[in-house]
Amino acid sequence: MEARTAALLQPYVGSDSAKNDRGNLNWTAKDLAEITRRLDAEGFQIHMHGIGDRAIREGLDALAKARAANGASDLRHQIAHLQLVDPADIPRLAPLGVFANFQPFWMFADASIKESVEPLIGPERTARLYEIRSFEQAGTRIVAGSDWPVSSANPFLAIEVGMTRRDPKDPNGPVWNPAQRVSLDTLLRAYTIEGAAVNHRERDTGSLEVGKAADFVILDRDLFAIPPEDISETRVLATFVDGVQVHPPDGKAPAALRSISTREH
Repeated sequence: MEARTAALLQPYVGSDSAKNDRGNLNWTAKDLAEITRRLDAEGFQIHMHGIGDRAIREGLDALAKARAANGASDLRHQIAHLQLVDPADIPRLAPLGVFANFQPFWMFADASIKESVEPLIGPERTARLYEIRSFEQAGTRIVAGSDWPVSSANPFLAIEVGMTRRDPKDPNGPVWNPAQRVSLDTLLRAYTIEGAAVNHRERDTGSLEVGKAADFVILDRDLFAIPPEDISETRVLATFVDGVQVHPPDGKAPAALRSISTREH
């Protein structure tokens, strides 16, 4: 939005009325629908990025046409970012089986929002950015990412912001759109089992169960026992992939966990 390229349903604030400045679509509706239909028919899972409400509507229209043309399937398409979405389009993802891929670390009103976005789209649309709770209430499956290296890959920073909608560096700062805060459980699922599910790997990983890969981390605190404002301070003590410790490299994990065998516990 800062570059006025995000495709919007309504013009940018202060735009020339004669030019109807609503940003740019990278695909025509016809071309997007056709490539989406073809990819869906060939079994490809489609990962779209959408910032503006017009772009997201066009993406959903294309996915809906693919479903209508090709029939139901277990392909798990997703749209990432979902910065500004028209309220009428939020309920469309769940029936289409489309996952919402959010970056929770972006869900507070930092300087770029205040200085570079709100002046271009106005306060009403700014108040509707990153409505993750509305998607959850509509039954959409939520996954989380970082968009690294654009921003931090630290999931604990992102989880804190998703729960508080506040700058993690300012625990007493203003809360941005508090109705859109989500729970710790929702965000942990978005980073674990739902992330596995969108990639058809929920039978292999994403949760600790007999028969699955022993992929897990040991943290320095219980996230459910601390205030949300402290979650960003969490540190990883050890990381295991398929039962093998991969971090720290010196092998100094808690002694009781050093002998875990893959898929036995």
